[in-house]
Amino acid sequence: MVLVWGYLVKGNDGHILVVVVINSLSMLVLYGLLGGFLLGGGRLPVPWEALAISMAIYIASPFVAAFISRVHLIKYMEEE
Repeated sequence: MVLVWGYLVKGNDGHILVVVVINSLSMLVLYGLLGGFLLGGGRLPVPWEALAISMAIYIASPFVAAFISRVHLIKYMEEE
């Protein structure tokens, strides 16, 4: 969605792409830490296994799926 907004305002596509990539990679690392910090601050037990599973499902799996599909699409486009 950020890329669409950047296109609509005629922004710098390269800059927007770099910012989106940095945001995605930082979310991959900081999501669990931030969740644990916020849950621990409220004196709730921190379910680290649940945080790791949710990171794998909601952040890492789309990232890996996008990478794999990109590699296969590039190979497919080169063949034609």
